[in-house]
Amino acid sequence: MIQRLTWLKVADSSQAQWLKTFHLYGGFSRSVSTVGNLIRGSVRVIQAIPDPYKGFTVRRINKGRILTGIIIRQVYKAQLKSSITVQAKTNGVVVLKDDRSILIKHIVGPCFSLLRKRKFIALFKTFI
Repeated sequence: MIQRLTWLKVADSSQAQWLKTFHLYGGFSRSVSTVGNLIRGSVRVIQAIPDPYKGFTVRRINKGRILTGIIIRQVYKAQLKSSITVQAKTNGVVVLKDDRSILIKHIVGPCFSLLRKRKFIALFKTFI
């Protein structure tokens, strides 16, 4: 269960480390989101990266940038239809572009099988 003002660990290889949610997609009065739902948040912590070397540019994600993401892990126990409960140690999110495509292709860490059964199969083409 992800609520507003929840800090989420970014689970892809972008420079963002933590994302703080301020909007939950899926209805006007939505108060909680689960795995597979979209959120909107701002970047709070970024990784320190070296300066570009000899003309190579690096895509920078600045602190305070507002991004859309999809929740791939949650600490709260989620029950599957096969009556199996799954739980992660941290809340995780994958950052998306403005057109809802994936910003970075590499996902760090495990993710629930709930997402494979939903319409986000494009996230996991590298693992199948």
